[in-house]
Amino acid sequence: MLRFFVVGALFTVIASAYALYSINTTTRSIADDVKEKERLREELISSMAILKAERAYLSRPEVIEPLARRYGMRPVKGEQLIDRSQLPRPAHTREAR
Repeated sequence: MLRFFVVGALFTVIASAYALYSINTTTRSIADDVKEKERLREELISSMAILKAERAYLSRPEVIEPLARRYGMRPVKGEQLIDRSQLPRPAHTREAR
């Protein structure tokens, strides 16, 4: 009877050790994934800040004006604007109706 108890206890210890090792390994893997995603998030936030600053700089009138002059662009005239109802319908929309 004692031998059966010892074998059962030994099996329980081995199974518990395996389960603990498995849980520990899985937890470390998940923690590494979380750290990697946090690092990527910080990198993306930094990139977004740089892009926002660049967009703010490029949208300044003193930057746009010389480029517009170089490419021959002029302000929009009133006769260039039309009402939405005056726009031609796409071919696939006309056929469906």
